[in-house]
Amino acid sequence: MVMLCAGCLIKGDTQHFEYICEAVTQGIMRLNLDTGTPVLFGVLTVNTMLQAEQRAGLAKSSDGQVHNHGEEWAESAITQALFKRECKPSGLLQAPPSPLQTVRDIVVIGACSLALFLGGRRILKGFAH
Repeated sequence: MVMLCAGCLIKGDTQHFEYICEAVTQGIMRLNLDTGTPVLFGVLTVNTMLQAEQRAGLAKSSDGQVHNHGEEWAESAITQALFKRECKPSGLLQAPPSPLQTVRDIVVIGACSLALFLGGRRILKGFAH
């Protein structure tokens, strides 16, 4: 099993962007360490809506190319799942996974689940309003 946390954070005019990016990064790292399940970081961190659309494959970049990071994340998830199955890392965790302990952990999981549920294009359009 592999978990892919996909989402998009668009920078605004406040420091809030940096705090959220840090919380998301730490939360995903914590999931990797606590569960032994590969958890991939598939969160776009961008300055503008156009950058988000370009990185999601919804708009051409300045060089005229279309590049979708979601495809790379999916390939990475498959590779990680196959690698873990091949290695069969028994005893990877020395202790049972700890329960979610902070509001930050719950927010990160909620945001990632919401992103996967709604789909990239719909989320990106929502940020424009």
